[in-house]
Amino acid sequence: MIELKDIKLIHSRRRGLLIKAIGNGMLEVRAPLGTPAEEVLSKLNEFEAKIRKLQENYERKHQKHSYEDGSTVLLKGEPITISYVDNTPYAWRYADKHLIVKSKYKAYIHSLLKDFYTEQAKSLIHRALELGLEHGFPKVRFSLRWNKSRWGSYSSRGAISLNCALIMAPQDVI
Repeated sequence: MIELKDIKLIHSRRRGLLIKAIGNGMLEVRAPLGTPAEEVLSKLNEFEAKIRKLQENYERKHQKHSYEDGSTVLLKGEPITISYVDNTPYAWRYADKHLIVKSKYKAYIHSLLKDFYTEQAKSLIHRALELGLEHGFPKVRFSLRWNKSRWGSYSSRGAISLNCALIMAPQDVI
């Protein structure tokens, strides 16, 4: 059963309810102006099963991975091992299918991984340029981005944008 303490109720100029999961079992509910909280709760409890599913999907989508010493991540479809060491002058370094990370930066591993993948993704631009020359395409501008749902795009101005996450995929997919 959904309770008032589980929702953040916002009244706005709208016709119906808008329900959004915001984490930790909380919901953000936007309701028409003047709608009593009891009426909103009654509607929410009417669709409790659907709302619980919405919350589960949110939690699954937003869960953080923990990368311990020896964890693996993918680079060009191949697993690489994360190792934490104290005596390295770098925040991270890649060598021999090992991503070596300075121990004091363990709390920032998500940012370091993003930086690592962005750096590795630069090879995608070189490969795209090679393919363009091989097939006689005109020179275009490239950019690397972190997109949520696109692997790449081509603009009407002749610019190609590639998702940095492509570098995790196997070589034949890239």
